[in-house]
Amino acid sequence: VTAARMAVQLHLARTGAWPEDLLTIMEAVPGQDTVAYLPAPDDPDVAIAGGAVHLTLKAPFSGKLLSLRPAISTEDALGPIVWFYAAPLHPVGWSMAGEDKTSLPLWLIPNHLR
Repeated sequence: VTAARMAVQLHLARTGAWPEDLLTIMEAVPGQDTVAYLPAPDDPDVAIAGGAVHLTLKAPFSGKLLSLRPAISTEDALGPIVWFYAAPLHPVGWSMAGEDKTSLPLWLIPNHLR
């Protein structure tokens, strides 16, 4: 998870745009060793889409998805990137990337992560 989030953040810093997928990230840094921090391209449990990181969970929640979506303050585009898990509880003031594909019951996700 940390590696995928780092890859998304580095892509934004380098290009000024959220990555569409893992291949977009790899193409943005040709000739550099990106393998150290990127999830494996064939990893079925981690996907990057539109800047969001989607995790496929294992037992006891096999097959359920959890989306981690990056956001930037609408008042400070150069401010820090904040990551929301699933649908945010307080989305006002944040420009979110990616789609929320979470299928895990929301009551299982602590409110401080949303």
